[in-house]
Amino acid sequence: MGFPTSGSLSLPTASTSGIVSYTDTACICKYTKIGRTVIASFTVTFLSTSNTSQAKIGGLPYACVGTTNNNASVAIGEHSDLHQITMLVNQGQSYMLVLACSSGVAVRQNNECSGKNYRGTAIYQTA
Repeated sequence: MGFPTSGSLSLPTASTSGIVSYTDTACICKYTKIGRTVIASFTVTFLSTSNTSQAKIGGLPYACVGTTNNNASVAIGEHSDLHQITMLVNQGQSYMLVLACSSGVAVRQNNECSGKNYRGTAIYQTA
């Protein structure tokens, strides 16, 4: 099983390049890893932007195991978005995607998450 490890997530801070479009508002982003399982809690607010890249929350401590089904779950405890929102940890990566589920499923863009706050917990496995 392995010994538990834990720490703070190193979420990127605000950037003017448009690559990073959110900030760790509460500075309470933490993780625990037991064996291959990672549990990461976060609170982030997307900055005001017109950037149309995919809305990603990066800085997870370990990459998610690569699978053919993006099946690493993220439980959203609270958000200020108007849409039905969910997230997933992208396979083989160390970031989460913000998804809108109003009519089908679509990855949100940074400008669509502009000014929105998201709080949740990601549970996923590493390789």
